[in-house]
Amino acid sequence: MKSWLEEARKKSNLSPEDCASALRCSKNTYDSRENTPGKLNLDEIRVLHRTFNRDGRKVLWAALKEFSP
Repeated sequence: MKSWLEEARKKSNLSPEDCASALRCSKNTYDSRENTPGKLNLDEIRVLHRTFNRDGRKVLWAALKEFSP
């Protein structure tokens, strides 16, 4: 099953390399984040939010809404 991060990236028509570049990390590091998006920190989420298009942002927000009380 793909993660919400992979889904958001694909809906934004971005490659893993695009996201790695935005986060200023290696592709291997980004791939690890995509497999375990719960380990992203708030700064990384902020950068990805700016990088994703509207469809990708919707996926990101849906994942974050899981934290709402």
